[in-house]
Amino acid sequence: MDSFLQSFDNSIRDGMKITGDAYEFFGDTIGNHLFLRPWAEEIKRYGTFLKEKAAPITPGPWTTHNTVVRRWSKVVLRKFNGDKKGNPVLIVPPEAGHNSKIVDYGPGQSLVKCAADHFQGDVYVMDKLPAGAEHAAYAIDDCIRSVEQCVQHIGQPVHLVGLCQGGWQSAIYAALYPQNVKTLTLAGAPIDFHAGDGLISQWAQSLPLFFYQSM
Repeated sequence: MDSFLQSFDNSIRDGMKITGDAYEFFGDTIGNHLFLRPWAEEIKRYGTFLKEKAAPITPGPWTTHNTVVRRWSKVVLRKFNGDKKGNPVLIVPPEAGHNSKIVDYGPGQSLVKCAADHFQGDVYVMDKLPAGAEHAAYAIDDCIRSVEQCVQHIGQPVHLVGLCQGGWQSAIYAALYPQNVKTLTLAGAPIDFHAGDGLISQWAQSLPLFFYQSM
């Protein structure tokens, strides 16, 4: 089962790299057309981004000092500062193509460090552990239950911050347990792709049909 999961992960990364190459090639191609030239650099930049995301994740320490306050089978609850007054913030990271350390990416690029420096309450992260064969039956209900376990251990309503996959998980949790959520903040959550006026949405709606036919 583990070899199958590794093969599946490699296939996803290979697909992202191929798609990134296609975006870069397409960006170079439309750069020769005056009408489409304004899109060229953005499309090439997105292709480069996809290829960077396709690189395997190398394990390493968190950038910001933290303490593991509770561990379950699929998640670890980390605390990033001492006891502070005010409702705590719980960050629920993404989990597709990268691990939870993306919220503490590096010096000057850390959401948790920014929150710890400027937020009045304690800062927690729900660190999602890598999936293995034992998690084959791990479903959406389990994802929401993991958020609930973290909130219950924290012991008071939280400012819930969900990123990408962690965004829709946080939204579902807030809908089910509004009494446990002080505020809800979502970033890049795949809930409604037509909401707002994001750049990717603009691309999807404005690029010519032949672009998708060539993919």
